[in-house]
Amino acid sequence: MRRRGFLALGAIASGGALAEWLIRRLAVLRGAEGTVLFYVAGVRFQKPVPNLKTGDSILIKPEMFRGERSYAVVAGQGQTIGYVPRHLVSTVQRGEVVRAQLYRAQPDAVPWKRFQVSLSLRRATVS
Repeated sequence: MRRRGFLALGAIASGGALAEWLIRRLAVLRGAEGTVLFYVAGVRFQKPVPNLKTGDSILIKPEMFRGERSYAVVAGQGQTIGYVPRHLVSTVQRGEVVRAQLYRAQPDAVPWKRFQVSLSLRRATVS
């Protein structure tokens, strides 16, 4: 059995959110379309963006930060609300963003749990 398949099987056996996350992550890595959920990083360093609601469309904009690739999470008005977490940058870089939207917006929550994003990715094809 392949290593990834074995890990997915073990995660499924353990149940819960870990299994769901692992299946989504493997789907994106294998080339299928998949959805990644994450909390936006760096929210506390940005100016507050008023009127953001669950379901709002957002943009994922490639940038460089301290010489490394990063992806800004940008609201419809063009204001940066934060960044894709570092551990997901390689996943976003390998894929093509099909759709990005706010999965959950909680303005009164702690900054690192204020915005959760749903990102639909499809593996980029090389032509």
